[in-house]
Amino acid sequence: MTCVISSIALLYLHYLSIVKREYTLALCLTVFISIFIIIPMMWIYNGGTFGSIPLYIVLFSSLGAALFSGLKRVAVIILLIATTNVLLVLEYKYPSFITAYTNDIARYVDTSIGLTTSIVVNTLFYVIILNYYNKEQEKVGYYLAQIEQQKKDIEFQDHLKMINQKLQQEIGEREDIEKILIDRNQQLQHEITERIRAERKADKQKRQLETIFQNSPDIIVSYDKDARHTFISSSAVRFGLDQQELIGKDATQIGHSEQCAKVWNQQFNCVWSTGQSTGFEMELLLNGRNKFFHSQLVPELDEHGETISMLGFFRDITTLKHTEKEMVRLDRLNLIGQMAASIGHEVRNPMTTVRGFLQYFGLKSNFSTYADEFNIMINELDRANGIITEFLSLAQTRTISLTQSSLNHSIKAIYPLLKATALEKGHNIELELGVVDDLLLDEKDIRQLILNLIHNGFEAIMGSGTVRIKTYQEGNIVILAVQDNGCGISQEVLSQLGTPFVTTKEKGTGLGLPVCYRIAERHNAKLEVETSSKGTIFSISFNISQSA
Repeated sequence: MTCVISSIALLYLHYLSIVKREYTLALCLTVFISIFIIIPMMWIYNGGTFGSIPLYIVLFSSLGAALFSGLKRVAVIILLIATTNVLLVLEYKYPSFITAYTNDIARYVDTSIGLTTSIVVNTLFYVIILNYYNKEQEKVGYYLAQIEQQKKDIEFQDHLKMINQKLQQEIGEREDIEKILIDRNQQLQHEITERIRAERKADKQKRQLETIFQNSPDIIVSYDKDARHTFISSSAVRFGLDQQELIGKDATQIGHSEQCAKVWNQQFNCVWSTGQSTGFEMELLLNGRNKFFHSQLVPELDEHGETISMLGFFRDITTLKHTEKEMVRLDRLNLIGQMAASIGHEVRNPMTTVRGFLQYFGLKSNFSTYADEFNIMINELDRANGIITEFLSLAQTRTISLTQSSLNHSIKAIYPLLKATALEKGHNIELELGVVDDLLLDEKDIRQLILNLIHNGFEAIMGSGTVRIKTYQEGNIVILAVQDNGCGISQEVLSQLGTPFVTTKEKGTGLGLPVCYRIAERHNAKLEVETSSKGTIFSISFNISQSA
């Protein structure tokens, strides 16, 4: 009976597990039926420990061990052991519950059936299991192949997805890079535009600076640490200097005097060591003429404040110096004019009285023995009177009367007097009168101007010589020139020419030329002097527009 129930149970379990594939339910029923129904029933009705139940317990334990794993396997084994122990205890305590075999044949038959059943069931079970396992193994292999293929497909798809993602990422990165490149390109275009504008602005400023440098009246020079010229502006050409010739040379190599070079080197070294600009004046001899310059040295510093080069700015102040001398001369003339205005007339009146009495007593027979002394005193009084006359001609209060006159006519009017004076002194006088426009002139002043210049010309000639008077016109300028062939004027005297009381004559007053300068000034004319060892030319330039 037990064997039949067990066989039915096993077949049902096989049906559930193999056919219906209700693995969980089949296993649960197996555990329940085996442990709580089959084993106890077979234990009680098949003779307990002396029956075939141990074979079934072994069968169930092997099935449990085969069908379960992990904690479930342990639990099944523990339940089998617990049930077996309970049944052993029950058999020991209550042997009457155990149904014994009626005879040995029944026991052997039951044992044989149980053993056979166990062998058949285990064999069938293991055959079925193995068959199922093989089929499942084949399915598993197939499924594994499918899974492997699917895995490969999935991996390939994943790889494709990854590649796609990478491509998308790269596309995104490229788009970002393109955006960055576009932005950068726009920035570069903006920077290029700004740089082009800056370069154009810099070029414009450079051209402006070059224009300023090249057209500046000042000479602009750049120096290195050894005071050698590295750059010279084109304005140096106006002073007869060669730019290319001066490059690479210092002050001692370009013809400066030793004293000038010494002063220059002192100033240069001071500015280079201190880094502070300085200004000073210096006199140079250029093309045979003395030129005065105001020099400004400015250091060029690097980012550390160290001097790396130096700029020099040289402004021609020769005209300013001459103007200063002219101002000194005019101040003296002003002083002389004030003196002449205040005392000239008061001195001439008593001198006229004295001269009259000297002439009166000179006619007396009682004083005939003193006639020579009277003549000398009269001549000295006349000389003093001439000096006073020259003083009065320098007076500021003197008024002139300008009338439209011919300069040539004024010269011809006094020519006989000039010729007589020339013959008296053993000289010749020549006229070269050109065609000139009429001017606004003061006849007395012009005659005085010509007489003074002719007298100076006669005094400058040693022995016999010739004084030439020329008139000519250049545009709106009428020029009166008085030329002698004397020994010329020294540079020392030339620099002071026109200053009152400056004279080289033993009995000269030094007032003749100052009077000429004053007369030229009153006529808005310009008096210039050219001198050499072959003679001197005094030129007075009258502007027609200012005389009109």
